[in-house]
Amino acid sequence: MEEKQEQPKKNTGIKTVRTFSSDMAEAVRENQISVIKIAMAEKERREQQAELARSGNSKSSKFLFFIGSLIFIAGAIFGSYYFINQKKERESRIIVEKPRIETFINYDNAIMVDATKLNSLMGLISSIHSKEPEEKNGANALFFMKENEEGDEEQLTKGDLLSILKSTAPNALTGSMTSQFLFGKYKGGLDIGNSSAFLIFGINDYNLAYASMLDWEKSIFNDLFILFDITISDSDSALFEKEWRDVIVNNKDARVLYGLNGEGILYYSFVNKNTLVITENAEVLKRMINAILVKNPQ
Repeated sequence: MEEKQEQPKKNTGIKTVRTFSSDMAEAVRENQISVIKIAMAEKERREQQAELARSGNSKSSKFLFFIGSLIFIAGAIFGSYYFINQKKERESRIIVEKPRIETFINYDNAIMVDATKLNSLMGLISSIHSKEPEEKNGANALFFMKENEEGDEEQLTKGDLLSILKSTAPNALTGSMTSQFLFGKYKGGLDIGNSSAFLIFGINDYNLAYASMLDWEKSIFNDLFILFDITISDSDSALFEKEWRDVIVNNKDARVLYGLNGEGILYYSFVNKNTLVITENAEVLKRMINAILVKNPQ
């Protein structure tokens, strides 16, 4: 019997044939995985950087906000301090004007004199001279103020002034005067010089006042020459006994005491039945007459 020839066993395992195409596919597949990993890693890295950036920006923003807040607060404090100081400075520069004191004329400048402790002629003269720097061109009205018993401020009266002057004015004359008076200085004008004094009294009895002034003429120069700052020498002693003369000033009757050389030394005039003016200068008398008539035409 013929022996059957033993057939060689076939290898059933399938042997993969590697080709260029398969290799490329595998490489691409592996590269895709690598690219994805790289992309994922890059994305993660970018997210981390973005987070770090946000974190850094947040800290920077907070820091800048903190610094900005400090600057704003400091600016607000400085601004408030500046405006408060400016307001104080403006308020300090504001001069609170007292109500204008009404008197016989419309004056150009008011000068307040503290007369609380005035009790002598030389004290009065000293207080007047101390106010000379405050004088301005035109009519300077000097108001002598004192405190009354209630602590309120009030003006010296006619009686106070005549008492300080130790005036020899007749009682009939002082009785015909109101309590109001005005002493002032008129400054400016070629015919006036540096300044000239004037004294105005209110009158409530014209006829009695007119007659009494004629009696006061005997001693009025002696009573007033220091107040009017009239300089006299030993040779001028005759002025105390000279007679007064009639004169017309600005269409008003007036009386004048002439000096030894024929110059007018002292003048007075009843501008109207309510007002008596005494001054050392004819030009000032003219201006006072006009000023009084403007204020009180009667």
